[in-house]
Amino acid sequence: MKLQLRQLARPLSLTLLAALAFAWSSGSVQAQESDEDKEKLPPPVEVTLTTRDKVEIRCTYFGGTHKKDSVPVILLHQSGGNRHDWDDLAVYLQKTYGFAVIAPDLRGHGNSTNFNGQKVLAANMPLSQYPLMVTNDMEAVNQYLIERNNNGELNINKLSVVGAEMGAVVGMLWTLLDWSQPVLTTGKQGQDVKAVFMISPPFVFKNLSMQELTQPGPAQSAVRKQVSIYLAVGKSDPKALRNANRIYNLFEPAHKAAMGDPQTRDLFYEQLDTRLQGMKLIEEKSLKLGEHVGDFIDVRAAGQSYPWVVRKSPI
Repeated sequence: MKLQLRQLARPLSLTLLAALAFAWSSGSVQAQESDEDKEKLPPPVEVTLTTRDKVEIRCTYFGGTHKKDSVPVILLHQSGGNRHDWDDLAVYLQKTYGFAVIAPDLRGHGNSTNFNGQKVLAANMPLSQYPLMVTNDMEAVNQYLIERNNNGELNINKLSVVGAEMGAVVGMLWTLLDWSQPVLTTGKQGQDVKAVFMISPPFVFKNLSMQELTQPGPAQSAVRKQVSIYLAVGKSDPKALRNANRIYNLFEPAHKAAMGDPQTRDLFYEQLDTRLQGMKLIEEKSLKLGEHVGDFIDVRAAGQSYPWVVRKSPI
């Protein structure tokens, strides 16, 4: 069934819709689930993952419906939030697009407070723990998805990330780490993240900084050029808008060539006419931002020819 694209008044949204409509007319995007498929949706599964530093990361996993063609999507909450903030969007992405969605509680948040037998909450968590969200928490989540890939349940090579505020920074820095992984004789170990959707991203959060993307290096260059990016922000908040503008300016030079072609366009920036930020932009149904999340990933990950392969262990 063909996706029913929305008619919105926002100019940048209309640009996105034009690109998505072109992709649909070209037959490049997978169709929505049929009513029969929806009746067979895998139920959500509660998962506990243990990081290398012995933190228990609680997640909810919503299995995909396209088997090896299912796009895996990681949903990352904002500071003070938890994985259940995403429940409605996760179900929508699973039902409408057949995506395989996982929403973790990052360390110190939600139910991820068991640090090797000690309870640690975000309110008093040392700054040194925040980079471990990127290196350790996301590593554990990614390994879980690789296992699902090797079982033929999804295509890790189409990995997509959605993050709100703090989660946007974590997701972007994880993307950089993912693209830093070397290609070994056993095959590639990273370069899996193909699309990142950032909602009200700060440039700096605690000791996590988007500045890492500006550094010279092959991984930084590859992320700026090859990963599809969508930024959304409430433009009536000057600080949030400044941060989003600064991040957009990191990516815009590398994406100029594709900006005029709706079939290849891979950078989108939506300035919403509101002071709302973060998860409130998702929760405000009239903004339809959740639909933009799904459409963007459907075009820039699901609709692209990234092959499924078994991911072999480097060991």
